[in-house]
Amino acid sequence: MVACEESVEGYKVRATNLLSRLHSLPAHKLSPSALSRLSKLVNSELRFLNSHPLPTLNSTNLGYLEAVVQVLQHPHIDAVSAVLHTFRVTSSGRTIEAHVDVVCTFHVKPVWIVVSDRNPKYLYWSVESSQVKSWNFRVQQLATVAQLLNVLRPSAVLFCFARGVPGNVLEGFEGAIGASRIYLFEEPNLNHANAFEDSHLKFRSRLIEEDDGDWVCIHVSAERAYLDSCITFQVDINSQLDEPVLSQRGGFGVQNSISIVESQGDTFPAVNEQHEGIHQHEGIDSHSGACDNLFCSCLAIICRHSQFFDQKQAPFPTPSFVPMQNIVNLDTTALIALVSEVSNGAASTVVNMSSEDLVLKFKSTAHFMKDQAIEELKRPLMKEMTILFENRRPFMSETVCKKFKSLVSLCGSFKEKIRAEELLQVIPVVADAVSTRVRSLSETGKIKEKNKVIFGTGDFWQAPTLTANLSFVRAVRQTGL
Repeated sequence: MVACEESVEGYKVRATNLLSRLHSLPAHKLSPSALSRLSKLVNSELRFLNSHPLPTLNSTNLGYLEAVVQVLQHPHIDAVSAVLHTFRVTSSGRTIEAHVDVVCTFHVKPVWIVVSDRNPKYLYWSVESSQVKSWNFRVQQLATVAQLLNVLRPSAVLFCFARGVPGNVLEGFEGAIGASRIYLFEEPNLNHANAFEDSHLKFRSRLIEEDDGDWVCIHVSAERAYLDSCITFQVDINSQLDEPVLSQRGGFGVQNSISIVESQGDTFPAVNEQHEGIHQHEGIDSHSGACDNLFCSCLAIICRHSQFFDQKQAPFPTPSFVPMQNIVNLDTTALIALVSEVSNGAASTVVNMSSEDLVLKFKSTAHFMKDQAIEELKRPLMKEMTILFENRRPFMSETVCKKFKSLVSLCGSFKEKIRAEELLQVIPVVADAVSTRVRSLSETGKIKEKNKVIFGTGDFWQAPTLTANLSFVRAVRQTGL
């Protein structure tokens, strides 16, 4: 809560701009419930300001809400499932509560973020008074609650102090509990850092500084003050990697590369050989155009990722030597879409077929196939996949590989089988390794064991999973994961 006197009109401008910043966040970053909750709080603050009878105001929650939105604007903060949320667990017959400001992922890892906008002189690491919760108490309480959760357990809790901390709190975090300090707003290697900072600094319309004795209140450039004084500590909850559920046919150790199972060779061929194989392979040319230019380009891009790895020692990267945000897990639906006739030039043919021919060819799925073909003409899948694979190296789990081979063998056309064969040549298959939090999900009609294995393997490798299985995604989202 801000504790300096400022004009009510100034606060109104800040509140209005904060709403604008909040609603400009990408839709994929913030869940609808989280956006609604924050919007209601800002609007409530704005209503209070509009009804305030005096021209100045000594205190407001606006600074705290600005700090929370500042966190949400970070480019590596994503998948925000909840804001201003209280977790409750029961241990030894007593209920323990922990307040978390942001539940999200940071660099694709699940984290909780606690935000403070208080004046540093009112922050204490330890205090004897029962009326004041010290930060030592809050850290211990949050860590306890996090450890008692399975599905919703974060990998770390981040404590973000928008106005900095006094010496005793700094010593408590770094000395007493060994927390690491991270750069939440000004990372040295942050992509588009300048654009990110600029987006925070342009929404003000005027600049006023007031010296309140202990600190300077900057009305216009509050975000720059955050960037200058903000300090964030990271307290790890899981100090070790998840223990994987190893496949019977392949396994891996934390210090070794993951096994490739069901692959076409011991390691990938050299990059030049891969590139040549895709564009000049006799099999492709002799199969009546089964692999067109877009499909071949997609394969070439996937092969290109291999140049960044030691082909003799690491067919697939381990967490120790490649950023996890550079990979993507493919499920069966994604692989089927990649080799489908509809995605590879037949969409217009399907759209132009008569209703009788559609039913004759596709039976009960005729209406679905026509809708898919129409959507393909609007948004060609291979173009989107090419962009995705430029930035992320795809992989699949052993379970997905087996299911994909089975489906293509039973239902695939001649050309689809050729594409599937080429795809399996270049996409690595990793042993099933389910993350702890996905393994802990209760099984329901939508959350089944096979889906937990597929999505859990992606989660183990801290990679997003590309899927069309929206029923599973919705079911998991309802659990708060």
